Amino acid sequence: MEECIKYMNNFEMEITTIKGLIKKTDNIRMQQLLTKEVEDKKTLLNKYRSVLSNLSSNDICCRLYAKILGGAPPTKAVEEVAWENYSKDVKPCSLSTIWRYYSKIKQLLE
Repeated sequence: MEECIKYMNNFEMEITTIKGLIKKTDNIRMQQLLTKEVEDKKTLLNKYRSVLSNLSSNDICCRLYAKILGGAPPTKAVEEVAWENYSKDVKPCSLSTIWRYYSKIKQLLE
């Protein structure tokens, strides 16, 4: 959960930075492009928040989602979560079981 919140905070920081650039530029075309970028990022951020609210009750799903948000492909995300569980002696730690958790979030990601 913390990883997801951290990612979304960084995303909000990007939006704030772009808004600052909009104020500093005099070029109308550049302002329009940056405004569109801000709107696109806000839409994505709302989508991420929606998915996270659906996953908040499940730690494994949240960790998988955070890794995918961070750019890891699903296979790598599943392997990392399984390895983290194994190294902390937390169940479940098998790849096949973690894949079942991924199938739950896959529907939300689409």
